[in-house]
Amino acid sequence: MTLSKRQAYENSVKKIFTKDNCPFCDLDSQSEQIIWRGKYWYIQHNKYPYLWLKEHIMAVPYSHTTYSRDLTPEEFWEMPILQKFIKDFYWDTDYFSFLRESLWNRSVEHLHYHFLPWVVKTNFIESLLKDQWFWE
Repeated sequence: MTLSKRQAYENSVKKIFTKDNCPFCDLDSQSEQIIWRGKYWYIQHNKYPYLWLKEHIMAVPYSHTTYSRDLTPEEFWEMPILQKFIKDFYWDTDYFSFLRESLWNRSVEHLHYHFLPWVVKTNFIESLLKDQWFWE
């Protein structure tokens, strides 16, 4: 059986990526996936998307921030611009987002928001969100 890119990624992750080896801080390694750059944030296609969806994008602050409570006022002020890009990206497709605030079951310490088209409401996504305490 062939593993999906996502499964191969999850199987390869043995530890949490910290500031010292953070893939989101290494913009050169993300450059092919980046689709928007702001002053404090960038948006990229997920390198290892859930359900192989090219519409799986993430918003990532340039600063290595672990929790949203640690974002600066300037980083928060850029959110409306970021949200406009995401709305335009999905155009007339409903989408949802989620942010994982705990480090439990997370592979990268760097804060990032996931955005996915609503059509992915499947057992896989429900299971993922339950694991993150978003769904009961």
